[in-house]
Amino acid sequence: MVSLTLESLIIRDAILILQVFAVFILFYLSYQVGKRIKEASKLSATTGLFFYFIGMAIHQMVLTPDVFYLGNVYNPPSLLYGNLILTFSMAVFVIFTEIEKVKKTKKESNIIIKYPLSVISLISVLISSIFTFIPELPFIPTTAFWITLDIIILVVFIFVLVILVIISTKRYFKRFKSLEIVKQTKAIPIFNIGISIAAGISNSFISLWAFLGEYTIIFKAFTVVIGGFLMVKSWQKLPRLSELDWVLELDRLMVIHRDASSVLFEYEFQASSDKKQKNQQIDGDIAGTAIGGIAILLKEILTSKDQIHVIDHGDKKIYFSHGSYILGVLIVQGSSEEFQYRLNLFSLIFEKKYEDILKNYTGKISEFKSSRELIPEVFTG
Repeated sequence: MVSLTLESLIIRDAILILQVFAVFILFYLSYQVGKRIKEASKLSATTGLFFYFIGMAIHQMVLTPDVFYLGNVYNPPSLLYGNLILTFSMAVFVIFTEIEKVKKTKKESNIIIKYPLSVISLISVLISSIFTFIPELPFIPTTAFWITLDIIILVVFIFVLVILVIISTKRYFKRFKSLEIVKQTKAIPIFNIGISIAAGISNSFISLWAFLGEYTIIFKAFTVVIGGFLMVKSWQKLPRLSELDWVLELDRLMVIHRDASSVLFEYEFQASSDKKQKNQQIDGDIAGTAIGGIAILLKEILTSKDQIHVIDHGDKKIYFSHGSYILGVLIVQGSSEEFQYRLNLFSLIFEKKYEDILKNYTGKISEFKSSRELIPEVFTG
């Protein structure tokens, strides 16, 4: 009997450790998101996302002490307040995301038309809050019918909030979707999977409390850990907001062998399906002219002391980086010192990685395909 009791205590404390780890991951994710608030504004989607993850962390945190160490049932007062904080944080994320969207569109209309998701989220929070505390009122019947009705209404409006959060999350990541760098790392789908696991699947275990008892918290904490880990890893792969403007102006990167005058590597930053035909898509003639001109002038102009670093070509700029074996070429739509710095950095890393191959170049460009892995490191790091 003593052995069983000791085993139960060990299991309980092991579950507590898992729960604390889940809370830690959510707070760490909040910290990672919070660091980017200064790159946006106080009333931005980033700020809303920060409060949402804080709400998730608090909601996860309040589950443990009452259930495991105070012997209470699954609905202690702290959990009710935790649910309230979570729903409020969801609404904050929705509202802040919509405020940011309205600021960019600048359309004149009444508040309900301008902020439809915000209005719906506030109504959902109000109703879900009321039905969260209704069962605690002494004059409310405790019959199965009223309890079931209360749960159904509560679940419906929380589900509405979840849908609004999904819509707001899509809006938030829309700014990154045209970047081939982000597509290459699969950061957005991985983040969406993570938030679905941590916020969706984990909370669905609450409804199984009557069947699983304390094991509900085991499964909930485990899914939060997995989902939170995926969100942290994918978030770190996204470009910083302060860099987003110049990243969106990147068009094409080319690496040319100085002696052979052949293109070793080429990378198009913007996904062609998301570009506007007139303003964003690289003109094939421009790229061809640039490459042809470079091939002709490589052995003449680039051997002189005054090397070319940038050429204006209409609304495009072509930046050059001169290495020992290669010429780096970056075609962009704007002007920034960041372009030259990133191109020089890429060229330096490229030459160091393929130095032996470049010294004894045989004409095989397939040997440089792995240089795609350098793009996220250099241009979003």
